[in-house]
Parts: sequence; structure tokens; C-alpha cells
Amino acid sequence: MLQEMYKQNQTFLATSSYISSITKSRKRGSAKKAEAILFDMYDQYKNGNTEVKPNTKLVTSIIDCWQKSNERDAGDRAEALLNWLIDAHKEGDKNDDSMMPNEFSFASAIGAWARTRKFNKAIRGRAILDKMLELNKSGDISAVPNNYCYTAVINSCAYSEDDELEKQVALRIAIKSYKELISTPEYGIPNQVTFSTIITALRYLTPQSKKRADAIKNIFKLCKEKGEVGDFVLRTLQASLDRDNLREVVGNDAIASNGSVILEELPSAWKQNTVAR
Repeated sequence: MLQEMYKQNQTFLATSSYISSITKSRKRGSAKKAEAILFDMYDQYKNGNTEVKPNTKLVTSIIDCWQKSNERDAGDRAEALLNWLIDAHKEGDKNDDSMMPNEFSFASAIGAWARTRKFNKAIRGRAILDKMLELNKSGDISAVPNNYCYTAVINSCAYSEDDELEKQVALRIAIKSYKELISTPEYGIPNQVTFSTIITALRYLTPQSKKRADAIKNIFKLCKEKGEVGDFVLRTLQASLDRDNLREVVGNDAIASNGSVILEELPSAWKQNTVAR
């Protein structure tokens, strides 16, 4: 029915509703199908049909669809679509922001790389973030990276392929991105997902050692100060530290007999922002 509506009434509202139904279906090939319709919309717009001009929200929904598609080339396709959006914005009227990529456009494209099983995905994810920084600095876009963009980069590092050189490169990118985020307030405040992800990166990318344990404890210290301790962080912490180190950072009274940390036993200041959200 929606497909028939699209054929008969190719307005922006009808077409975007049709694309939305495709992206929400999560069926294999849905991102590719939605992208094809998007390009058809844009061709019609360039040929004079102003009623079907795509906008950032619509394009970003398709980038996000690639991110969630689980297809092997999802990272490449999401990045290519982001680059198409960037070019379309640059080619348009300078006073028209309707196709200007935003932070969600970039975060979704980075997230697509994070979910793939390919070599160099940490490099590719970070490259998208660097492009965002460059475009913002040049004035081509107004969006600045946020904690979602940085967390997506760190996530692409944490789950890199099991290759020694790959892991070394990913570790450098993860640490650089984490330090950049926590030292640049205008990029947003790291949340419990960010802290959990950088701890996971250290767990998977470095051998078990005192140095790794100390690094994780320092991350958790900042997590406490930011009031971002939640179940997500605690599960990662439990998997990354031995019993003695865990007891050192949360206190003996907060550890149950099975070795898990009891969130309710932790100081309220440690978790105030996760509770507020």
C-alpha cells in the first residue's frame, strides 16, 4: 500500500513515510532499497521537483539503517552516503541548511564501522570524526562532535579484529579519542556508555597487567566524579578487574558473595547523573 502511495504521490511526506517503513522493517537489503529511493528523490529535485527535496533527517535515517543492517559493507556504504550528504550540502544554497550533516549523521556513520568485521575499522571510524572536526573548523557545518561520536570511535577500536598490529593501532586511537573528549568540554560530557566502552577497549586491546588495572581504575575514578556509575559500567568493571582491584575501587561492602558489585551500596554521588536520566 505504501509502495503504491509512493508511485502515485511522490511528495516529500509520502516518500519519506515510505522510506521510514523500509528502514524500520530491518529486513536484509532495506538500507540499499531506501538509499535507491533517496537518490531518485534527489534526481527529481535537481530536475525541478522541489516538493521531494531530501533533508538531513531523512538521509541520516538511512545511514542509521546501514549501521543496523549487519551487512559486511555497511561501514563503506554508510560512510559513502555521509560523504554524498556533505557534497549535496556544499553544492546547495549557502543559506539553506536542510541538507547540512549533523552530529547524528556522523555518529551513525562511525557506528556503522564499529559494527563491521573488517580490518582498519578503527582508522575509518576516526577518519570520519576528523572530517567532522575539519568541516566544523572550516565553517562548512555547524555541528561539533559529541560524546556519541567519540564513543562510537572508541567502540570501533574496542572490537577490532584479533590481530596484534590492528590492536596496537586501535589502542592508540581509543586513548587519543578518550583523552580528546574528556579534555574538551564543548564536545560533551562522557556518559556511562563512554566509560564502559573505553574500559572494554583496554580489556580487549591490552594484556592483563598492573598497568592495565591502574589505567582502568583511573577511568573509573573519573566516572565516579562525573556521577556516571551505572549497571553498564559495573558489569564492564567486574569483567576487567580481579577481586582485589575491584574491592579497592568500590569498597568491600559493595561486593556480593558472588563477586558482583551491588549498585545500591555505592554512594549516591557516584551515580547521580545516571539516576537523573
